[in-house]
Amino acid sequence: RDEARAEAEKWQRLWAIEQNRGLMEKWGSMLWESERTPEQQAFVDDFNSTERWVVDAFFSHGAVALDKPAPAPFSDADLLVIERLTAVFAVGYRRHLELADAEGRARQAELERGVERVRAAAMAMQSTDDLPEVVGTIYREAIQLGIEIPGIGINFVHGDRDVIEMWNVWPRTGDYSTAGQVLHSAGTRLVHVGDDLNCVTIEMATAGANQPIVDAWHSGETTVVFRDYAGEEWVSTQRKTRERSDLPNEVMDAFESVFGGAWHVYNVPFAYGAVGCHSRESSPWIQQVLEALGGALNLGYLRFLDFQTLEQNNRELVVEQALERLRTGVAAMESSQDVTHLADQLGEEVRGLGVPF
Repeated sequence: RDEARAEAEKWQRLWAIEQNRGLMEKWGSMLWESERTPEQQAFVDDFNSTERWVVDAFFSHGAVALDKPAPAPFSDADLLVIERLTAVFAVGYRRHLELADAEGRARQAELERGVERVRAAAMAMQSTDDLPEVVGTIYREAIQLGIEIPGIGINFVHGDRDVIEMWNVWPRTGDYSTAGQVLHSAGTRLVHVGDDLNCVTIEMATAGANQPIVDAWHSGETTVVFRDYAGEEWVSTQRKTRERSDLPNEVMDAFESVFGGAWHVYNVPFAYGAVGCHSRESSPWIQQVLEALGGALNLGYLRFLDFQTLEQNNRELVVEQALERLRTGVAAMESSQDVTHLADQLGEEVRGLGVPF
C-alpha cells in the first residue's frame, strides 16, 4: 500500500511538472519574444528536457516554489528545512508589505504637498506674466516626486480657434538674450522661469501631431503613446523647425540632444487642456502625479483668465483715455496750423500706449 501511494504521488507530481513545463514555455515566449540569447535558450531547453520534482511551501501570502531534476525526490529533511526557511521568509514578506504600505502613504503625502505648492503658486499670481512660474512649479514638483522627465508641457486647448497654446518647460542650459521676445510670426516666446528653467510658449494647430492632446482633453482619459524620434523623419522635422523658428541654436541643440530616441508620451487631461511629458518608462505613478498636479493647475489657469480679462479691460480704459485726450485736442483747434500740434499729440499718445514705431 505504501508503495502504491508513493507511486501515485510520484505520478501526481510528474503531472504537475508537465503542466509547469507548458507554463514555463509560455512565460519564456512572452518574456523573450525577440531572439533569445544562448544562455536563455539553454535555460529553457534544460527545463523542458528534464523531468523535475517540484515542491511548494505555502505561507499566508503565497508559496515558495523549488524544483530539482528527477529521479531523486526532495528528502523529508530537505522538506523540513524548506518549511522552516519559508516560515522565516513569511515574516519578512509581511514586513515588506508593511514597509510598502508606509512608503506608499509617505509618497501620497508628498504628492499632496506638491499639489498644495502648485495651488500656492497659482494663488500668488498677480498678472498673466506669472503663469510661467506656475507651470515651472509643476515641473519642479514632478521631478521632486521622482519622475525622470526632460521637461513638461502644459497645453491649453482653444477649441473655438482650433489651436493649442503650449507652455513647454525644461532646465535652462544657457543665458539667452532673446528671453522675453516674440521670436517669429507664430508667436513663440522664450521666458526664463526662476534661475533654473526655460519656458517656451507657442500656439499650434490642433490637427496633425497634436491630435492626441485634443483627444485626451475631449475624452477626459489619459493617453500614452510610444514614439521613436530617430532616423531621417526626425532629422527632417527638426530641420523644418529650425527654419521656421528664431529660437537660439543653443535651445534647439539642447532639445535635439535630449529628445532623440524612444519615448512614452503622456497626455493627461485637465479642465482646460492636457499636461504632457516624455518618459523613457511607462509607469502608473507618472500618470498619477500628472493627474494630481494638472488638477491643481485648473486654479492657476482660471486665475490667468481672470487676470487676462482684467488686463484687457484696463488696457481698453487706457486706450479710451488716450482717445478722449485726442478728441479734446481736436476740439481745441482754432486754425489749420493746429494740425501740427495734433500730430505731435497723436505721436505722444501712441508712445504712451506702448505701440512701437
